[in-house]
Amino acid sequence: MNACLLPTLFLLTAAQPKADALPWVEVAKDKKDFVLNPSAKPFVPWGFNYDHDSNGRLIEDYWDAESKSVETHFAQMEKLGANVVRIHLQLSKFMRAADKPNAEALDRLGKLLALAERHRLYLDLTGLGCYHKKDVPAWYDKLSEKERWNVQVRFWQAVAARCAESPAVFCYDLMNEPVVPGGKRDDGDWLGPPFAGSHFVQFITLDQAGRPRPSIAQAWVHHLAAAIRDKDRRHLITVGLVDWSLDRPGLTSGFVPDKIAADLDFISVHIYPKTGKLDDALQTLAGFAVGKPVVIEEMFPLACSAKELDEFIDRSKKHAAGWIGFYWGKPPDELRGSGTIGDAMTLAWLELFERRAKQMQEDSQPRKQEREARMTCVLLIERTPVGAGNAPKVCLQLRNTSKETITVICKCDPLEYLHIEVIDPTGKKINDSHYLVGGPFERPQELGLLPGGVYRFPVNVFGTCEKAPTAPGVYKLTASYTYKDIRALSQTIEFTVTKK
Repeated sequence: MNACLLPTLFLLTAAQPKADALPWVEVAKDKKDFVLNPSAKPFVPWGFNYDHDSNGRLIEDYWDAESKSVETHFAQMEKLGANVVRIHLQLSKFMRAADKPNAEALDRLGKLLALAERHRLYLDLTGLGCYHKKDVPAWYDKLSEKERWNVQVRFWQAVAARCAESPAVFCYDLMNEPVVPGGKRDDGDWLGPPFAGSHFVQFITLDQAGRPRPSIAQAWVHHLAAAIRDKDRRHLITVGLVDWSLDRPGLTSGFVPDKIAADLDFISVHIYPKTGKLDDALQTLAGFAVGKPVVIEEMFPLACSAKELDEFIDRSKKHAAGWIGFYWGKPPDELRGSGTIGDAMTLAWLELFERRAKQMQEDSQPRKQEREARMTCVLLIERTPVGAGNAPKVCLQLRNTSKETITVICKCDPLEYLHIEVIDPTGKKINDSHYLVGGPFERPQELGLLPGGVYRFPVNVFGTCEKAPTAPGVYKLTASYTYKDIRALSQTIEFTVTKK
């Protein structure tokens, strides 16, 4: 069967996003790594905590008056090879009162998302910060456990509602280093001891009240994750855990990874290796591998040399799928002119970071023969919007872009190698991706695509759904066609379903 001789089935127009649109980050099917949608290319988080500037100021303290500085720092982080920037949002800046989000702060966050998208950086949005005790509202510290959790829900729903449509969000991190106390704490004593003047550890209750600590952590994670999912069903959710969160003798946070993992898309842990104790750090890391990707969300040569941290990163690849260090607004050239010990440590770290970023970029480049695509796959749509319960007219176009004839052997139909993903207006996948076809031929058939040849065939985009969706809104379609060593991916297209 010669595809070049087939008649055109429809007069169609391709509805495709911009070629340079930032792809979305998703968890890979193996539940160990991340991929980009729609290309399915591997994504390795490699970036910085941008928690304060070189003067110790939190981003909300200067992102209005000194927005140019933030833009400069984002450009510097991009140049160093980062693809993720972790931003720490303070509750006091985003909640004017227990039931009143700060609209101005949310608008500024929207601008930060746009900045990140321009620099092709993904944001790890870590929320509910109370790093500077003087900024924490008195009303917030006076709340009961239930009241405090409900304010945290309102915070996250406001943030998620603002960020839901942006591909520049890597994840929502519920809180930096939350802890369930053992026993009872004093009224209002919600923060852990300060480190360098900031309170990075925060308690989620003041009274264990006889409850198992992991059960309290699990309930809190579920409460906040469900609130986010009410506004945003697509972006990833995690929580930044201290390395003493494992269920073992001694100090523990109560946030046991396997007890809280159900409501998280991946596990985040903060590990600072110590000189001569890399094996201990790696053993700790292994405890966080509970069937979901693991990101080392904080690391730095604070208690070890840059060389030892480099070794730790290499050896951590068995369990870790991403690594995030720190950047405080001083690029390497500026640090080289400083004589302080702190700047020397940071310089060693940034040189390590930049070298590894370049190596990761080289490793991610496919071999020449793999770069030469042999086939393209395009979804073409004729009619949108459509009424509830109806499917748009769509066809799949395959084009042989190689210099040789491609022969596809079909047992049932050329469509047997097709996968279609349907995403509903809430961001939820609503179908079985593998396209369903009829029974087998009496003997295998061949589809021959000459060089430059095109084959088009209609597809029922709802054919893999349990039933045709009726919810009004914008739906997204992505197709992939896989045959032996050929894998062709379409761009994501959109169509609208209207009410009956």
